[in-house]
Amino acid sequence: MTRHSLLPALLALPALLAANGCLSAGPMTAMTMTNALPERRPGVEVGAGLTPGYFLSDGLKDESRGTAHSQVSVMAQGPKRWLGIEGLSVGARTVVREDQSYVEPMVRWRTALGAEERVGLAVVGYGTHTRWSGEGASYRVTRAGAEANVDVRATPANHWVELHLLGGASLTYIGADGSYCANHDTGWAKGCETGQTADTTARYGGAYPTVFTGVALDLGRGLESVFHGIRLALVGAGGTMPSARAGHGGAHEDRPWFFGGGLVELRLGAKRVEDEAAPDQPTPVPAKTAP
Repeated sequence: MTRHSLLPALLALPALLAANGCLSAGPMTAMTMTNALPERRPGVEVGAGLTPGYFLSDGLKDESRGTAHSQVSVMAQGPKRWLGIEGLSVGARTVVREDQSYVEPMVRWRTALGAEERVGLAVVGYGTHTRWSGEGASYRVTRAGAEANVDVRATPANHWVELHLLGGASLTYIGADGSYCANHDTGWAKGCETGQTADTTARYGGAYPTVFTGVALDLGRGLESVFHGIRLALVGAGGTMPSARAGHGGAHEDRPWFFGGGLVELRLGAKRVEDEAAPDQPTPVPAKTAP
């Protein structure tokens, strides 16, 4: 990412400003919160929780920080014959913060290492396009990214309770443009007054990394029923986000952010692995031969 790729007032795109001048728009999640441990049976994973991230608009403040956004996700994995690739699943998540939300499709591939499948690896791709307008301002954002994460079972395999250690990293590209009102004395964005129209525009593009770690409890994993288990997870994440100040020589920098989150995930699906679920074939009877 080059310096000239960020114009003055980077991330001023969102402009939902409270009456006190607080900027809180453009919710950006920094990790998917999906499960990296493979499931050998067709099924569905439904998760809900708070995902670490930040607001795009925080890049226009004197001090930026991380936050957490509400997220609901669904991932579905069918038999290998449906998608042609074992371990492949597809789904989507919706991210909501105040009056802003978006739906983001996801695709995930998972595998396990070792005879005991103690380590799970996953690669997740995601992306979406969203727009918002209000309070005299507007923005459009296109984001796309990839995530690699690892799940290590820290306790012996157990149907009732297991402890897992989580970790990984993601890289998200954000391309955005929008219009907003700015305080031309300080360079920071401000709320548009009643009847006022946006007087500043911005465009930018860049890729921003995140690293994360956490722990999870798996309850009921491996039971031969439609109930595949429940996961309770806590995570911490940190990375970089862009920042800019209008009218001050286009000054900008990548600022660090840190925050935590949590997830509850329910897994449901087939009772057994596909091959085991097939009925037993009768033993062939040898044909009689003529005397």
